[in-house]
Amino acid sequence: METAPTVKKFTNTQKEVWENVKTYTDLIIKGKTSEFLKYFHNDYSGWTNSETEPIGIEDIAEELDYSLPKHKNVFYKIKPAAIKIHYDVAIVHYYFSSFVQSNSKNEEVKARHFTDILMKKNDKWVLIGDHAETRKVVG
Repeated sequence: METAPTVKKFTNTQKEVWENVKTYTDLIIKGKTSEFLKYFHNDYSGWTNSETEPIGIEDIAEELDYSLPKHKNVFYKIKPAAIKIHYDVAIVHYYFSSFVQSNSKNEEVKARHFTDILMKKNDKWVLIGDHAETRKVVG
């Protein structure tokens, strides 16, 4: 069984893509929604395991405007699992975990598996699709 790659073993393009993922993840963790959304293609489509159908960029913006003020990420960590580059498209699988505190002072650890699909547009990698599997970590 292959283990998750380290960033040191990535090609320059894979490193560039991974830095991009780290940047937009940090933006959303800090609540910088408008800057975060600049990393989305206008024709983006994605979903989580809890959504009944894929959503677009307008839905993401609306969801973030509603949910971000209700919680604070105390800590988060992302780790790459695989990055595949196909011409101007990148497929990024990664792990995300966070410790979240809500306004009601409830604390929760969340773990997610993400797959982001990015396309190189000018000098920037933008999200054209994604999928997130989310679960609460108990204990």
